[in-house]
Amino acid sequence: MRKTLKFIVYKLPLFMAMFVGIFYMLIVFQNYEKDTTTITNIAFAITATFAALCFSIAGLIESNSLKDRFTFSGERLFHASISLIVASVLKYTLLSIKEIEFISSHKSVDSAVSIILGALVGFIFFSALLHIHTGLRIANDLLWERQARKSDWDDSF
Repeated sequence: MRKTLKFIVYKLPLFMAMFVGIFYMLIVFQNYEKDTTTITNIAFAITATFAALCFSIAGLIESNSLKDRFTFSGERLFHASISLIVASVLKYTLLSIKEIEFISSHKSVDSAVSIILGALVGFIFFSALLHIHTGLRIANDLLWERQARKSDWDDSF
């Protein structure tokens, strides 16, 4: 029972988050023409919040090794936040460039700009996704260990 509960509570959310992240990464990769900056902006807000929480926890814990691990998790998430903002700015730039008359009237230039900037946006988003997964995995591992240190951690009643 505890192994099933551990998988459902501990591992499954990270798998689901990674799956959802890959889904949205494919949307970003696939839609050069569509404004996907909302996706990256929302991901930024969530990731920046998680980074701040990790840094806050790191400041409260006395153990140097735990403090270092929570800080490392926060750093991964903060780096992902920066990457997401860069991806959002690049995507907005791509959409703005495509509105320039010279670009839109020359299909080969339009295609080249779309492929180059679109691929860069997708690559940066994917890199951020990997950092997010690492940061969340580390924080999740640390929080799981900390709550499981008490024998009644899973007693609901």
